[in-house]
Amino acid sequence: MAKAEDTKCKSDLDQLRMSLGMLHDGDPDGKWPETLQESKFPAEFYSCPIGHEPYQYNPETGEVKCVHPGHKKY
Repeated sequence: MAKAEDTKCKSDLDQLRMSLGMLHDGDPDGKWPETLQESKFPAEFYSCPIGHEPYQYNPETGEVKCVHPGHKKY
């Protein structure tokens, strides 16, 4: 089951990054959204499905990462 949850975490991060990139590209000033929630995904997309740690987001760079052990490479 952990393998499936690892895959879900990676998939959620990929979808968040794509959505944030589209919001960034559509912003007239080229700014990244202030929060992950601006992507309008359901709440479960904003944290790791294994450890439930919230994803870390940097609105200055658009970088989203998971802090769960073993997920930092995602």
